[in-house]
Amino acid sequence: MIFRGDVSRCLMECLCQWLRRADNVDNKGRATFDSLSDALKSMNENAAADKLDQEKRKAKAIDIFNTHRPLLSQSLSDPVSVAIMLQREGVITGQVLASVESASPSVPNQREVLLAAIIVVI
Repeated sequence: MIFRGDVSRCLMECLCQWLRRADNVDNKGRATFDSLSDALKSMNENAAADKLDQEKRKAKAIDIFNTHRPLLSQSLSDPVSVAIMLQREGVITGQVLASVESASPSVPNQREVLLAAIIVVI
């Protein structure tokens, strides 16, 4: 199929073919985000490759966080102190810190508020 002039449709068709493993993609490193990023870089599409790499890192961070959330929740004994540190480092806002503090006196509630805010940041 030819989709001349329709850049979005051309890109979608290209990605569909790549995912179907057309053009012997398995012989060139398989259909992975890394191989797609490498292909984009080889075409000097560095901005697209960088965005893809950034999204991949975000997805990995979220996956790690979700996998280990129960352990994080159990080991977080002072959520307010952690929230203060994260706010000072610019990871969370003062509003989030206030939300964690206002969840007192219940440490489990403070944990959940903090962990929910962290997943949003990630």
